[in-house]
Amino acid sequence: MPASGVGPARVQELQNREPKAFLGARRSTMAPLERTRLPGRNGLPAPHRATAVGIVVLISLAGIVPVAIAAEPPAVEITHLKGPLYKVTARADYEVNFVASAGKDGVLLVDTGFKQTAGELKEKLAALGKGPVRYVVNTHAHVDHTGGNGAFGKDAVVIAHDVVRQALQHGRYIIEEYPDDALPDITFKDNLTLYFNGEEIRLVALPGSHSDSDIIVVFTGSRVAYLGDLAYGGKFPSVDLRCGDSTRYAEVVRKAIGYLPRGVTIVSGHGGDSRREEFVQYQHMLQETTAIVLKGLAAGKTLSEMQKDKVLRDWESHGDLYVTTDEWIEGLVLGARRGPAKASLIEPLYHAYTDRGIEGAVDTYHELKKKSPDTYLFHRFVLYMFGSWLVEKHRLDDAARVFETNIEEYPGFSSNHEMLGEIFMKMGKNDKALESFTRALELDPENEAAAGMIRKIQEER
Repeated sequence: MPASGVGPARVQELQNREPKAFLGARRSTMAPLERTRLPGRNGLPAPHRATAVGIVVLISLAGIVPVAIAAEPPAVEITHLKGPLYKVTARADYEVNFVASAGKDGVLLVDTGFKQTAGELKEKLAALGKGPVRYVVNTHAHVDHTGGNGAFGKDAVVIAHDVVRQALQHGRYIIEEYPDDALPDITFKDNLTLYFNGEEIRLVALPGSHSDSDIIVVFTGSRVAYLGDLAYGGKFPSVDLRCGDSTRYAEVVRKAIGYLPRGVTIVSGHGGDSRREEFVQYQHMLQETTAIVLKGLAAGKTLSEMQKDKVLRDWESHGDLYVTTDEWIEGLVLGARRGPAKASLIEPLYHAYTDRGIEGAVDTYHELKKKSPDTYLFHRFVLYMFGSWLVEKHRLDDAARVFETNIEEYPGFSSNHEMLGEIFMKMGKNDKALESFTRALELDPENEAAAGMIRKIQEER
């Protein structure tokens, strides 16, 4: 996922989920820092209440509700579906679902979840007693679906859409530093059929909405379909704004329905399972909400006007802390206004940092913003992701410099101040941390994570 989404008004939601994100970006566990967050969703480091938009950048971030609780350790659960099929749920900062086929031919794994849950996943799959993982299929490139590839790639054949192999080596994925073993060995553009564990397995490419590399996997004999992030348990979906398009979701989901057999069980990348009939209703919701927002734009309405007028009030039950109704409206507006895809800033920042250190990376950011504003995607989550990667590397001074720069660029983004506060706490600079958390709470009075950290600092004085 990993993973989206959108809205400035929901900065906080991003803190606990993907980056739904929408950048399709990433969300790390931030293990070095003490966090009081909920699980998030698809891709970025988890801020306080991660908005789906967020990284997916709406990097597809992924998340859940704001409640001050201790972060749960990474975990993997495997439950039997039918025949040789099992549903896997992996939790790091948020949850992602995927599927495994375990039978006489061995194990075929569709998506691998997070890097930090890969070890436990490998152990629990081995405990099924069906031999090693022989094939890995990735439904798209996002890190909550490909992060565990490295644990299986040496022994298994990895299969994915044509776009995935190159994507994992460049752009925003470069900071994931995927080893060669984690990259796809076989790629395809349209369709591919496998015969494994006694059934025909159809892989169908349906790119263009959530991301540019989505496929669905249909186990024809078992009548189970894993739709990756084309299905969100009936909720508004996150979108990778760099290479996806919210306005095409209804169209792509309609195509997916055409490949689903009667009586199928649909496993979603995030959220609960569903039946074909429920997925048809989901497509109807996407179609109707898209039409309403596009009609509003055609009538000259602005994003804020449509949000204020609650043009999707009849569909609000499909919003949640992953992607709210206002964020879905924002995603549709951004999709309607989408121009040519822009390049990721993460790659040039990564190379500048590797070659010239943190000041080289900051200088590169400012230089590209000045000289190439239309070439690269500039968004509040770009530096957020880059800084979060540095936190994971325990390079706290450098991470602080990045978040300070992001605050200069986006002073109203509460999550920037919250993350900087956590970095300062890790560095033992509690006075500075208190200032950062206080500012985060001023910008977002519902930021319970920041409020909790303020209480913690005050109690320890």
